[in-house]
Amino acid sequence: MMNQKLKYYVQSVNVKISVPLFLVARKILDIVCERDIYEGITILHLPARDSDYDDPLFISKTKEALQLLLELDERRYRRVPQEIPAIIRSHQSHYVAHYQRAMKLCLINFRHLPYKKCEDLATKIYICTLVYNATWGHINSQGIETVKMYRKRIEKLCALEEYRMACKFKDGHSDLWERIYRDRLNKGFRNWKILLEG
Repeated sequence: MMNQKLKYYVQSVNVKISVPLFLVARKILDIVCERDIYEGITILHLPARDSDYDDPLFISKTKEALQLLLELDERRYRRVPQEIPAIIRSHQSHYVAHYQRAMKLCLINFRHLPYKKCEDLATKIYICTLVYNATWGHINSQGIETVKMYRKRIEKLCALEEYRMACKFKDGHSDLWERIYRDRLNKGFRNWKILLEG
């Protein structure tokens, strides 16, 4: 019963918590989550309250994406464990991912990745997402604050790194990846559906 209450608390807590609370939150996550470590990156699977959204493949698919990233681009891969030492399966975000700067972790909403429609594409989107968030973390670790006047420039740099990573896939969709990159710059979001339709 206590374990269920902890799970509910962790799932409903706002992700923007202070650094001292992070240490407590991390201990709680260690108790309630399925956990694995891949090349120094902690992968935590926070179970969903609704079993329809719970996917037991989160840890294995995360490891698969990290392995493919290492094979395709070692430099970008090395940035991931430096800037994202923990990847957590989240159910709160409306986006695929959210980078938490103070805690240096990436929250992934796994249900937004199209693994059921196209596993290969979902893995590529996951890789791009990790590169994007690791770039954001790297910029922050250089002491560049995410203030309003720099935010667009930081977004542009992160999107450019994501696009450069996508170009390494050599999957015949380079024109579609470029459209996604342009959408990111112009509209402020990525439209992954273009890849599923194209």
